[in-house]
Amino acid sequence: MGAILSSPAVQLGVGAVLLLAFVAYRALLPKPLKGIPYNKDAAGKLLGDVPEMMSYVKETTRIFDWLTNQCVRHKSPIVQAFVKPGGRPWVVLTDPYETQDILQRRTKEFDRSGFMIDLISGILPEQSIQFTSPDPRFKKNRALINHLMAPSFILNVSSPKPTRLR
Repeated sequence: MGAILSSPAVQLGVGAVLLLAFVAYRALLPKPLKGIPYNKDAAGKLLGDVPEMMSYVKETTRIFDWLTNQCVRHKSPIVQAFVKPGGRPWVVLTDPYETQDILQRRTKEFDRSGFMIDLISGILPEQSIQFTSPDPRFKKNRALINHLMAPSFILNVSSPKPTRLR
């Protein structure tokens, strides 16, 4: 047994496997985005924020409360959470004005994430909420329902009584 382990080929192979494992481990560690607060200890763990988040969800059954609590913890309206091992961080934004700006004026820069599309497509297949902006199905659906957001439709059909109360 000792003769096998002392063989240069075996030592080289073991060294290569260990090096490959180390490189893979480093590649899978969360990579924080610069300038956005995050949990420092989670950045050094392969699972990131998942263990802490899951223990919170187990106690409270509320995942979004944990995400917004991160903003309170870091005293910032924007934080990042490492929820998908090996994936990019989630950016959590709680500032209403910035959120409105992104949703209304910066749609080319921000679109639906692949994770949310995967999540929603299982529950609501072929619905507008799961399509990305360049998707032809999104454009067709948008053209179909666009008139429903016109002020005349909202005032006269969608909510005639509440608007008359003013």
